[in-house]
Amino acid sequence: MTAGAYQGNELGALLGWWMLFQYRKKNPGKSLENVYMVCSTVSSMILRTIAKAEGFHFIDTLTGFKWIGNKALELQSAGKEVIFGFEEAIGYMCSMAVVDKDGVSAAYQLATCASYLYSQGKTINQQLQEIYDKYGTLSLMLQLLLIDIFLPFVALLEILTVNSSTWQFSSELCWFYNGSEVFFNTLTLWLTLCLNFHVISLWNLHNRNITTYGVKDASIACDESSECLVTNERGVSNETYEASTSKETASREINIDYRKKKKRNDFSIILPSAMIWFFCFSLSIPSFVLSAVLNFKDESICVIIEHTFGDTLQWVLLVFRVFLPMPLLLLSVVILVIKLVKSSIRDKESSSSKASFDIKRLVIFSLAMSFLYLIASFQRNMFNCVHIGSHDFRNSTIEKFKLPPLYNSNLNTIFIVSLSMFHYSSCITRALLCFFYCQSSEN
Repeated sequence: MTAGAYQGNELGALLGWWMLFQYRKKNPGKSLENVYMVCSTVSSMILRTIAKAEGFHFIDTLTGFKWIGNKALELQSAGKEVIFGFEEAIGYMCSMAVVDKDGVSAAYQLATCASYLYSQGKTINQQLQEIYDKYGTLSLMLQLLLIDIFLPFVALLEILTVNSSTWQFSSELCWFYNGSEVFFNTLTLWLTLCLNFHVISLWNLHNRNITTYGVKDASIACDESSECLVTNERGVSNETYEASTSKETASREINIDYRKKKKRNDFSIILPSAMIWFFCFSLSIPSFVLSAVLNFKDESICVIIEHTFGDTLQWVLLVFRVFLPMPLLLLSVVILVIKLVKSSIRDKESSSSKASFDIKRLVIFSLAMSFLYLIASFQRNMFNCVHIGSHDFRNSTIEKFKLPPLYNSNLNTIFIVSLSMFHYSSCITRALLCFFYCQSSEN
């Protein structure tokens, strides 16, 4: 049983998974709606993601175990079951027997977890990586699915307006449509891009482990150069030690060294996701603020009223919605295809492990999401670029305000409606892809 030296948040994720695993084993078929985990607000929010995926509750408190302990007691008095609490400064509460950080019970649970994983042919490092693989990717999927809940309403406004060639709704829905169209569509593209590079990072980590340790499952051989969390009393790896001694006489002493630091193996998506949401919302603010309905004799149009910098605004939107992210998306697709080919070649040369299969399945899923966006939205974006490039922003007539996606001088109404329907139909396909991926993960 060998692994790297981990930080407080990493052991918090591992022990949180382990306590949930034990609870389910002791209570098969029991609902998790009454189960809680607690951590300080400055600690990793990985348990929040796990809670959303698995169906239990997560609560964060102020820093310090007096807050975590008091919240746990408050929940217990309300009839709730608190199975774990932690803070990133290496403090863990693995039961309500001691409502405080308890190193003894944490060490016992960690040793028990390591023993179980060893019996399954896995290391602590591998299990922690599986947690990040599953729930980090799941967090991105949940964000994309959240966007897909709102996009059909945006699609309805757009398709009805294009088909009737006039804005039929209130002025309040005008600013909602213009802002949401920019925000949600841009966010979908950038989150898809984030998913791709997250998967590329996970593949690189998996490949590095295989290359470094020379085994398919990247079971870490702990020597003087590798920073081990669990070693025997002689300071060598269990595999090396057990090779020179019988299993009956092998030492069971465990040394846990928190002093060593290692390169982080978890590729957190919290920060890039938060930055993407903030960036996309900032990009959509002018569309929210400057939208208005202009009424003429024969028609009403929902437009962005900006006389001075209208052309600049449209080109800025194109840069951050098309010119910058699309090449990055194509680049990430090429990289993912190369990774997939390398994985297939390696699997042909030697037997494929479960970890390798999971990474390959993740690469395929990411490629499917990327191809879905390219097939459903690439043409729409290109036609919009052509219209903006040829549009006369100095025109003094109503034509000055007619801009994509509601209007396109190069296309007829039927073609614009078809592009919109094809673009927004990806919401359903994306949900199906996420569903089938999660089903295959469970199997």
